[in-house]
Amino acid sequence: MLKHKKALLMASAALTLFLGTGAAYAAHETEPNDTPQTANPGPSFFSGVSGKIGSPTDLDYYKIKAFDFPSGRPYQFLGSNSSGVEYELHVYEKNGSDYTLIKQSATQSGLGITNVPGNGKEHYILIKSADGRVTSKGYTLQYLI
Repeated sequence: MLKHKKALLMASAALTLFLGTGAAYAAHETEPNDTPQTANPGPSFFSGVSGKIGSPTDLDYYKIKAFDFPSGRPYQFLGSNSSGVEYELHVYEKNGSDYTLIKQSATQSGLGITNVPGNGKEHYILIKSADGRVTSKGYTLQYLI
């Protein structure tokens, strides 16, 4: 019995290590990504994205692949708050040629979680400075399992 528990523990640790490495393979944003039309690909199941708000007016858009899920898909935002930077996270839904704001939140702690509806439509996450302050430390955005 102890042998099976040890094997199960080893398999569980290996799976955790494998899944936990997704954020380590974060793709870095490329400019321009200041509009939905120039958005970078968003995080996927096994990899995150990283970026930096380089100026008070910098906007970073990420396109989220449209899948049908019975509930929303959660995304986790981790931003540096070492200099008190406050970020805004916006979620837009594409409706024809329009982009409708469906969710907005601010993160003062540098940590935020937002859900993207699982309705099969194209969605975009916008990250920007909420108060005009920036930091060189950047952020990561990842799919939250």
